[in-house]
Amino acid sequence: MNPFSEKSAGKPDIHVRFYEEKDAEAVRALFVSGVMHGEDCAFEVGQRYLMREHIVLPAYALLGLGLAAMLPKESPVCFVGQKTLSAVLCATAIAWVAFWRWRLALNFQAYCDHSLSSDLADIPQYYAALKSKDTGDDDGGASGFWVAEAVSSDGAKQVVGCVGLDSRTQKDKSRCELRRMYVSDDFRRRGIAGKLINTLIAHARERGVGMIVLSTTTYQELARMMYQRLGWVEVGQIPRLVWFMRSLQLHMLERAI
Repeated sequence: MNPFSEKSAGKPDIHVRFYEEKDAEAVRALFVSGVMHGEDCAFEVGQRYLMREHIVLPAYALLGLGLAAMLPKESPVCFVGQKTLSAVLCATAIAWVAFWRWRLALNFQAYCDHSLSSDLADIPQYYAALKSKDTGDDDGGASGFWVAEAVSSDGAKQVVGCVGLDSRTQKDKSRCELRRMYVSDDFRRRGIAGKLINTLIAHARERGVGMIVLSTTTYQELARMMYQRLGWVEVGQIPRLVWFMRSLQLHMLERAI
């Protein structure tokens, strides 16, 4: 039996700690799942929004015409031609939607690839909390990265959440950005996100940070609601991150600590 399953004896303890090299694969898997494959992930929600976008409206028109073409006519010759026309129109409608779903998937995959090759490629180096005397690389001194680890009754451990604090994105070093907040689907609604955020805030306060900013998308409504419950306030939006997705906006939030 999986020691972390709901049926196992007792719920596992959740501990938040600094990221270690051994966590790399688990953190990257959490990220990809949260964006592309997990329950109510951004890509899954985006596919639902896509069906209401103007770009797919022609598909509904083609489908309607295809179904209308199936209405019976008196001439047998017309009926054969109708079936062919109907099949072509319906197939075109399906292909049109499939094309834009593919285009959306390409955009999300490009985001994942960029993230995995940037800060998530070498988490200890990017989120290092101190300036390196050897390289002179300075991330501002407040950055950090944490994981939430589930520990079962038999001692088995599993990384089930993560979050990062990034000062590289802010010119004013009294401000830092919360990034890479993800929790495993199997461990949601257990307060793990709150534990990660509280740890991040305590770390930021100790290092003199006065403001934590973050950004999230329209497709992550539950995350945005959670941040607002925890004290973040929306301060702006960037519209139309993908040109054919009018619904997709980047929401920017901040919280004074």
